[in-house]
Amino acid sequence: MENKWQHIYGLKGNDHCKFVTYRKDGEQTISLWDCGSFFAELYVLNKKILKIEGIELDSCRIDLYIDYAQKQCDRNC
Repeated sequence: MENKWQHIYGLKGNDHCKFVTYRKDGEQTISLWDCGSFFAELYVLNKKILKIEGIELDSCRIDLYIDYAQKQCDRNC
């Protein structure tokens, strides 16, 4: 997991991964990062990274972030 973390956060001169958005799943916060040829999801609970997963650019999991953003907008708009 350390290598994945370094890749996402741009350590050792790698700065092509960019934060896109986040969503909540229970008490976890899952952030989405654009890494060029794939996305990465970071699962965080209580400021601790639980896991990091790569997902394809055309993955339907992106819909989870869109749905979460729409729900937030509906509550606050």
